[in-house]
Amino acid sequence: MKVYFSHGKESGPWGTKIKRLAKLSEGMGCAVESVDYTDLMDPDLRVERLLEVLTKKDDSFLLVGSSMGGYVSLVASESVNATAVFLMAPALYIPSLNGRSITLVRRTSKLCTVGPTMLSHRRARLDMQRKPTAHCI
Repeated sequence: MKVYFSHGKESGPWGTKIKRLAKLSEGMGCAVESVDYTDLMDPDLRVERLLEVLTKKDDSFLLVGSSMGGYVSLVASESVNATAVFLMAPALYIPSLNGRSITLVRRTSKLCTVGPTMLSHRRARLDMQRKPTAHCI
């Protein structure tokens, strides 16, 4: 299993959050990679970069994103078969996400949605649906 981290707009690929989560991931036997987007301010170009990285991979993987990296991971997840997507304060208010319908598939017995994320998705007019599945991570 490999974990792909996507950082926020004004942070870097190995900020404090990602370093801590990478250490935890490695401790659980996962390989880690943090994609560097510091040369790209456009969120959709960041999605393209992540998809380029992911097209070269055959192993199972997780997508982890914070802020704009949450947007990047979520949008990329529509095009790839990620085992799971973990979003931290995702920037769901990015204009190009408006009006899109994204389905969140519940892969464990617990799916926790924190208030500001739900408020953010409503503000962005994003149709988020949660669907249960028998698959577990």
